[in-house]
Amino acid sequence: MSSPIFNKVSDFGSSAEEPEPHHHHEPRIPEVMAVVEALVLQLIDIGLPTSLNNVIQTVKQLFQARGTHKPFCCKSEAEKWYQDFRRAHVHRFPNTNEDRTLRLPTDHETRQWLTKLKIDMIKFHGVTPRRVFYMQELNFFLDKQTREIKYHRMFPGKVNCSNEKDTVTVLFILCANGQIGPGMIIFPRMVIPEKLLTSLRNTEGGKEWVLGSSMNGWLYSDCISEFLSDVFVPWLNKRHVHFPVALFTSEYVSNIPLSRMSESFMAQGIQLIPVPRMMSPILSPGEWIVADYFRTSWGRALSEWSIRNNSKPLLEENFAPFIIGCLTAQSTPAKVHSKFRKLGIYPFDPQAMFQCLRSHSRHH
Repeated sequence: MSSPIFNKVSDFGSSAEEPEPHHHHEPRIPEVMAVVEALVLQLIDIGLPTSLNNVIQTVKQLFQARGTHKPFCCKSEAEKWYQDFRRAHVHRFPNTNEDRTLRLPTDHETRQWLTKLKIDMIKFHGVTPRRVFYMQELNFFLDKQTREIKYHRMFPGKVNCSNEKDTVTVLFILCANGQIGPGMIIFPRMVIPEKLLTSLRNTEGGKEWVLGSSMNGWLYSDCISEFLSDVFVPWLNKRHVHFPVALFTSEYVSNIPLSRMSESFMAQGIQLIPVPRMMSPILSPGEWIVADYFRTSWGRALSEWSIRNNSKPLLEENFAPFIIGCLTAQSTPAKVHSKFRKLGIYPFDPQAMFQCLRSHSRHH
């Protein structure tokens, strides 16, 4: 009989929290707080996750952007403000069923998914896969007036934007061996203008990327299918990669359920592995390496790019060299390989995956 894939996991850390030291609560400026709360409500309307941590972090970033003092002096004050804010605007918050999609998985749910994943892998590959990749989505926003690309750093993941016509979507692949695979940029246009194609052709590393368009800038299922069949598979063949391969990705890309598409790629030798939505932000190398960089350092990334490019604004015709340059700089082979290993994706290590998810849930 084969040994179980899970060993007994001992609890780490203490369940009892240290008492907070006493703080003198400084009064917040009512006018500033009113503006910040109004902005938070607008962000909630277009998809900002409404957990305590996400909302508090957003408030802190908005205060920082205004150059004012910290909004809360301690954790208890922040929690009290959040509860009061939520009660006052309960009609603007998603209902309980919607909130459930944002929760972290239980230990039982994690074990169930990992057990099934290992069975599916061995059934498809014969062994746990040796050629492993991760497909990551990023969303940016296009200012219709200035044609500048922007990024909402306060969103910690997938964003449902009410003004979808302003969206620019990026899809790219990271390889477990540390390489950066092909990528695709979808602009909110009916036809891609020549200046965007020229920009991509003149970009170092741009030969591995393609441009696409959709009415609203979001990916559709046929965009993903064509990207994998017409870009990813030829890229693998060009590098003489032996099939089958395993391609991890989020369960939903641009709100498209990829589990329905997985069977169509099996004939091409690709095992598409949709990671459940509540696990994918934690188990994605691209989330930790690239998306987190943009969330925490968007202003710096933009400033550094502008300085290197004669103070040019980040217009859509400059976006391909910007995103490919940032991706190349952040996704170094050592960093990518290390993340795949640490998250348990490659070499496949369900115990490491379990520990990552469990650790994250204990710290949130």
